[in-house]
Amino acid sequence: NTQVLKEAQRVQSKTRESLLRIQQQAAETEVLGGETLQELHSQRQQLHNIDKESKKLHAHLDKSKKLQNTMDRWALNWRGTHKRQAKKDAKFQMKLSKISQESSDFKYPATTHKPTKPLQKKNDILLVTDDDTDSAQQPLDHEDQQALDQIESDDAEIDAMLDATSDALDRLDRLALEMKEESQAHYKVIDKHDESITKAHTKQHVLNGRMKRMLGR
Repeated sequence: NTQVLKEAQRVQSKTRESLLRIQQQAAETEVLGGETLQELHSQRQQLHNIDKESKKLHAHLDKSKKLQNTMDRWALNWRGTHKRQAKKDAKFQMKLSKISQESSDFKYPATTHKPTKPLQKKNDILLVTDDDTDSAQQPLDHEDQQALDQIESDDAEIDAMLDATSDALDRLDRLALEMKEESQAHYKVIDKHDESITKAHTKQHVLNGRMKRMLGR
């Protein structure tokens, strides 16, 4: 019995040390994840600000287009010859730019999400006697009884540590999901911004082409 109790105490000590390490690593990861999520929120706000500036750019280009239409009418170019030719030139220039343009696809690394496995509480330690003998179980002496009481107390402490560790892993799981959703929101905003810039680029080519022809260049 004494040998079994000592082995149980050794296993409990190793289990407690492992749980303490896991809790420390989980706490450090949670702090880092929170800072990363906050940075992602800040970056998304910056992307929204860029989108606002992009809308202002489109408004200025549309205003320039209206001004050129007015100048065309002043030049008695009612059929819009300069405008049609400028569009053709702009399409050609956009094809050349597309060929030489480096890929600008941007994606955040997908957050790998693994479901948290429930932690199984270890079974209580049972002291058994030799089943092959018919003799009655020998009572524990005072020292062994104290060791057994300590083991039961340590069991309760380890169970509480397991619950705390499980809660920490659940928080990390939710944090990982929030980071994934934030990254996906970034990707949508970037796609929208990329499309807006492409349209603005086309408008600028058209306006430049019309202006060159209007000035006779």
